[in-house]
Amino acid sequence: MHEIGAGQSGSLTFGLLVDQSMDARISRARQWFRQSHNVNISLLRLNFMEMLSSLKSGVIDIAISIESTPDMFNGCEKFIYAQESMCFAARRDLMQRVADKGDEEMIFRAAEQVPVLHPRLDCFPRNNQEALQRNLYNLPLSCMEQEYDLSSIAPMVSAGLVATAVNESHSLAVDQSIMLLPYDGLPKINKGIFWMADNSNPLIEQFYDCIRDVESGPPMPPEF
Repeated sequence: MHEIGAGQSGSLTFGLLVDQSMDARISRARQWFRQSHNVNISLLRLNFMEMLSSLKSGVIDIAISIESTPDMFNGCEKFIYAQESMCFAARRDLMQRVADKGDEEMIFRAAEQVPVLHPRLDCFPRNNQEALQRNLYNLPLSCMEQEYDLSSIAPMVSAGLVATAVNESHSLAVDQSIMLLPYDGLPKINKGIFWMADNSNPLIEQFYDCIRDVESGPPMPPEF
């Protein structure tokens, strides 16, 4: 995806996790930045490992990502702008069958109808797994860490074959057929922008200033 400004005077390349939507704060910051700078702005969809290697090699200037583990972006500068809940994600029609119940009962009933799968470690914070188990209300949980990543689980959730756990700005959050219910008591997940300290692109600091100023404003539809 490319957004070209007339008379461009530089370029800035973002990396976004392949299974995440563009949250409202980043959307506003990119819009305001594009309007005030004549630059070429590019967006690449990447998995975690591609994100890290692309940052180090200079293919991307800024990574937009959750922190899968505390040391995920060692050696990078960062700005954490949100903390997101982990949510139980299942098809809305499974949840609506018990819509008169509380969240805990809705999760229990939905999980009776479809398996609940863990993503594997590279896209799911390991330090949340014990807490997630406790929040599944003693349900049997299928852990397919070696076989499934979140990008392969998501289509199965959309098809109503399984349920899973995702963060608030996962792409499933903008799927109208999916309902997300936050897990109570689960640690929040940091979300931010990350960049290499030795990257000399002056637009990085300018975008950092821009996103720090985007604290409020009307919500925007998430982008894919």
